[in-house]
Amino acid sequence: MNVSLDASTPASKVLANGQTGVDFATIDLSAVGGNAIIQSLSIVSDSSNATSGLADIFIYDGSKSIGFAPGLGSLASAQGGDAEISLSSPITLMSGQSVALTLEADLTAQATGSSFDLGIGGGGGNFATMTPNHSVYGNSMTVSQ
Repeated sequence: MNVSLDASTPASKVLANGQTGVDFATIDLSAVGGNAIIQSLSIVSDSSNATSGLADIFIYDGSKSIGFAPGLGSLASAQGGDAEISLSSPITLMSGQSVALTLEADLTAQATGSSFDLGIGGGGGNFATMTPNHSVYGNSMTVSQ
């Protein structure tokens, strides 16, 4: 499985406090060396206050919402700044096929003056053979004061 940042990922920008429906990243997933079935994704942030500044997180395949979490660190399976999100239906990729998924989130009232990013975590689960074997993040977004 190759994971990379899609060219359509939004550039860094300044956001308003409490803004909803913010696109943070578009991530390409490609099946390499065999077929892949993706049932869940680990959504991650390396922003220090992402658990308090980011609210509802959505995964989109085109315009269709295929996954949701009520924030990072808010699920039973979440640890720190990540959330394991089960997809509404598995994505099956034949070897050589790819899919571009968009990560979207809402900002909380505590987001003021902070910067945030979102990405897909690597190195385990569905991505035991992920290349690269680390998380892939979108650009950092700053929330105005």
